[in-house]
Amino acid sequence: MDGFFVINPNGEICDSTTTACEILQISQEELHQKNLADWLRPTESAYWNMCQKRFSEGIPGSYTFRFPYRDSGIFITGNFSTHPSNPKNTRFQFHKTEEENSPKVRELKKALNDFTYIVSHDLNAPVRAVKTLSTWIVQDNFDQLDKNGQEQLQLLEKKAGVLSGLIDGVLQYSRIGRFVQPDSDFSIDEILDQVIKEVDNPFEIPINYPNNLPLFRADRLRIYQLFLFIIDNSIRYNDKKEKGLIEVFYQPNEDYFLFEIKDNGIGIQERHFEKIFKIFQKLHTDESRTGMGLTLSQKIIKLYGGTIEISSEPGNFTLIRLIFPKKIASPRKITPSTTTTP
Repeated sequence: MDGFFVINPNGEICDSTTTACEILQISQEELHQKNLADWLRPTESAYWNMCQKRFSEGIPGSYTFRFPYRDSGIFITGNFSTHPSNPKNTRFQFHKTEEENSPKVRELKKALNDFTYIVSHDLNAPVRAVKTLSTWIVQDNFDQLDKNGQEQLQLLEKKAGVLSGLIDGVLQYSRIGRFVQPDSDFSIDEILDQVIKEVDNPFEIPINYPNNLPLFRADRLRIYQLFLFIIDNSIRYNDKKEKGLIEVFYQPNEDYFLFEIKDNGIGIQERHFEKIFKIFQKLHTDESRTGMGLTLSQKIIKLYGGTIEISSEPGNFTLIRLIFPKKIASPRKITPSTTTTP
């Protein structure tokens, strides 16, 4: 069960539910004497300050937040959003989770990853065989069937392709963290340049980003996939077509790297913000899409201790926020670029 508390512009907890007090094992009177900053480490404080600044500027959104509670091995995980009846205050809905690095959690995660990999790998071959056979049948016997038979055969071929795509998605999900390439040094400029060249962009929507972005030391393929999945989504769900626009922003910070990817597409309702990060969860009926893009993106950035957030206004924009810890930085220095923004 989730708990709630309300934070005023000064960071003071000014209201709460009984469940919140039960989760935190603290009386309501004591809780209302607390300031959120009392529980935060420097990196978390910087992130919280950024959230507060955005709320004060009237920028809508929901921000995932996670911090350790009282050195107990327990983490508080939840979402900040503007309070529905008092926009000056922040509403925090949260629950209690066990330390991700505890032996119990590591063991459960390994067992689940092993199971997922084995199942998806073993299912992949027969499903591909069904897909190939259905394609051959369509090619060799299509003209011998009546209209209904042709439609059914085409449906079989289509559904086999959908199933194959879903299994590929599960296999890809299970491989993240299991198969890791050696870390290398690269700039995010290089990553974005490669993404823009290789992403399917039928309406040639402009993708703009600043020069001289930071250098990372990490698995280059995973960081490439992270940006590719997000930008691909921004293209696919942009109803402005030739008038579409995708922009990548970078905000320097002493405590973390912050990237924002904004598009002027169809947007997402706030009630769907959590759903879109769950495996195979789609907001649209397009069967050519598996609904894995943001799920994979979230898993990749979590490998590096980062977070992914979303803000959106339906019909106007969607903004994906990527926050990386400083430990991902390359020790190399940035060489100023002379290239122009794409």
